[in-house]
Amino acid sequence: MTERHRHIESADVPVNPRYVSHWYNAVSVGDAINAAFEEAFSRAIYYGGRRGEVTIIVPSRWQGCSTRMKSFLNDRLSTLLRYAHEAGQKYNCVIRVDNERRTSKYVELRQTAFHLKPFERNVFDIPTHWKDLEKDYTWAEVCENGEYYPTSSSETWPRPEYARRAQLEKIRKARISRVDPFARYYAAANRN
Repeated sequence: MTERHRHIESADVPVNPRYVSHWYNAVSVGDAINAAFEEAFSRAIYYGGRRGEVTIIVPSRWQGCSTRMKSFLNDRLSTLLRYAHEAGQKYNCVIRVDNERRTSKYVELRQTAFHLKPFERNVFDIPTHWKDLEKDYTWAEVCENGEYYPTSSSETWPRPEYARRAQLEKIRKARISRVDPFARYYAAANRN
């Protein structure tokens, strides 16, 4: 098995079942990132309410990310800034979002690869790249292997959005193989 050591192309990439329970029961990379931002914000509100002020430390820039992933992360960051301002007014505290520590209490958002190590206290990991020996998972495999992913009792599996992503993935693969017989070779060479 080859090692995956590359950035994640977009937030719509499915997560390998091995990581699902550790990464907030996320089915896609975007779900894992959203959960990390939500957990960090929730902890910041807790500290802000108790201490009066708190800093959410974010990376100064997103390193080694694709353009689509940077766009997604910047969107989440702007949402975090807006929520921090609104929560500060609501809970009568100051929630700073900065790339360095400004207060005694802080919460940190940190870029990392998917991993199974325990999370550090007050440090919330944002998965932006792969560094493992796991295989790439497809949306078709997600739809086939529903036992690895969380659902409620009222849901049907696969969820309609996962089935749609599997169809789009199949169409994209068909186009690539039809357009250029060497497309897989070039795509693999460009990943490294």
